[in-house]
Amino acid sequence: MSDEKKGAPEWIVTFSDIVSLLVTFFILMLTWSTLEREDFDLISGSLQGALGVVGITTDKTTMIERRQMRLERSEHQGTETPAEEESGHNPYAALAIRLKEKLGEEVHFDRLRKGYRVRLRADALFAPSSAELTPACRAALGAVAEIVAGRSNPVCIEGHTDDRFAPSPAYATAWDLSTARAAAAARYLSEAGHVQPERLSVAGYAGLRPAVPNRSDAARARNRRIDIVILKTPSRPRGS
Repeated sequence: MSDEKKGAPEWIVTFSDIVSLLVTFFILMLTWSTLEREDFDLISGSLQGALGVVGITTDKTTMIERRQMRLERSEHQGTETPAEEESGHNPYAALAIRLKEKLGEEVHFDRLRKGYRVRLRADALFAPSSAELTPACRAALGAVAEIVAGRSNPVCIEGHTDDRFAPSPAYATAWDLSTARAAAAARYLSEAGHVQPERLSVAGYAGLRPAVPNRSDAARARNRRIDIVILKTPSRPRGS
């Protein structure tokens, strides 16, 4: 009576192990390919810290800046469209042209998911360490007022500085200066531009929300700015 081996051949076990490892490898590759660079850096840095690995460092500031820039890019990818845009008429389309005529390349006009953003460089609007409006600033705000005064959309004015703020007798912190500049712009829109004050809001972010990484003087000049955000949702009457 001969001995007969039952079951699969021995080579099939090795083959199955190799296939399983290949499938695991390709799943891992697919997973890593979908991660954002900053997420990869964050995970890598966490693992290095947990394992006590020395010699490879991660720039956390750069990661935060990249994450913020990615969030800003995602704002531009919104699909909502206000009724006036759907009808083929964008009331804010001419605003960028008017502002560029007054301030040149100091103006950036963006369409966001929540509305529109007019970005004005503070160096073209204010003297250093000052919140007093210059003639160029009044001209730019006047152009904004011509567009928004007859509408009901909320308008938020945001002030920003860079990461190298120098305190002055008038403004001890970057919070003070950025908020004062935003408030001065809002006051001008209300008093000279006849924008209803209940539609206006003010925010000062100091240097905590840079538009671009603070890696050069030119970048810091871009980060010293006033952002005028025109929201799509109309303001609600008080008490409603």
